[in-house]
Amino acid sequence: MDTHVGVPLASGDLYRETGSVAAGLAVAGLDVAWRRVLHQRPNPQAFAVNGDAVLVVERSSRLVRVDPQTGAALWDTRVADTWGPLGCADGRCCYVDERLGLLRCLDLADGSELWSARLPGPGGYAVGAARTIVTGGWRHHEPLTAFDLNTGRARWSWSLDGTGAAEPAVSLRPLALDDQLLVGSPGEQAVWQLDASSGQVARRWRLPRPLVDADVRPAFAAAGKRAALVRCGARLVVRIDLDESAVETVWWHDTDLEPDAVAVIDGLLILREVSGRSVAVDPIAGTVRWVRRLPEPAVADALPLAGGYAIADRSGLLWILDPGGEPIARAPISRRHHLLAAGSDGRLYLLGKGELICVARTGPAQIPGDHAESNGDTP
Repeated sequence: MDTHVGVPLASGDLYRETGSVAAGLAVAGLDVAWRRVLHQRPNPQAFAVNGDAVLVVERSSRLVRVDPQTGAALWDTRVADTWGPLGCADGRCCYVDERLGLLRCLDLADGSELWSARLPGPGGYAVGAARTIVTGGWRHHEPLTAFDLNTGRARWSWSLDGTGAAEPAVSLRPLALDDQLLVGSPGEQAVWQLDASSGQVARRWRLPRPLVDADVRPAFAAAGKRAALVRCGARLVVRIDLDESAVETVWWHDTDLEPDAVAVIDGLLILREVSGRSVAVDPIAGTVRWVRRLPEPAVADALPLAGGYAIADRSGLLWILDPGGEPIARAPISRRHHLLAAGSDGRLYLLGKGELICVARTGPAQIPGDHAESNGDTP
């Protein structure tokens, strides 16, 4: 990869940064720790970071757990396709192997297969809650089906009734809250709460606007253990509490937002506008804290980083912002970014064009006194 300066390790697939590719991150006390070549087009659905567990599909045939410190493979196992999805729960990794029509459960520690179960239809998600793994429901592929995480036994299915009136074909990624699941369908003005173990409906909320069509991206964001922020309509964010029957309006934006979940960092909502701007708002005070337009749109929500924020854009740049939204560092990390994720140890993981990149802290940030222009448009 001619844009990468590095030393290939034994397998030829792992590079440790040795040059100045990411020199622009030094002011933020960061550097590229390693790169792992995937030998395929990256797929955000087949990539997961769960605490210190980093998993990715590569070579169109292998699911790999990667050592976060070195980027080397801790274990790998053969898969029949690279679409996923992939999810982690309670020390286990579940992978929807679509070509085989199987949901496969692996031990996260060593990659050994614990069980596999035949899927009733195309998969779509892999979400765990209360020793249950839920899949199906993507793009109205019915039904949403739950499996026992210990045994692989099918527990329940949830889909349209005979009239099509009582329960929607679930399309949005379910959100696990404690031992409950929030589910919904794009265009519907309702969210359902299901008991993860039994599939029984515990509550139904009526929304002021239809749910967004987030496709494989989430539309729900956890707001504590028993509440969630929900994106509905083109500009609205509402809050649902498992212990309350009413829906609370949290923020009504003045321009259209991207149709996916909002990020919540230190009490602020980080919104991505359709226009490409990132906006931080204080929902309690009802004020906008900062606005930032990068040269290229962000590929994912901003992540918290040492009191500030990290944002990856489509051009391959990683931006580090201070608490006021001002850029303090930027660097070209890959030729194109597809996803930005955070590990439990402060590391950042970028799914780039044909590679997985880890950015780690190497020292204290040295925030310069002259930030970029403060009018919100970054040159």
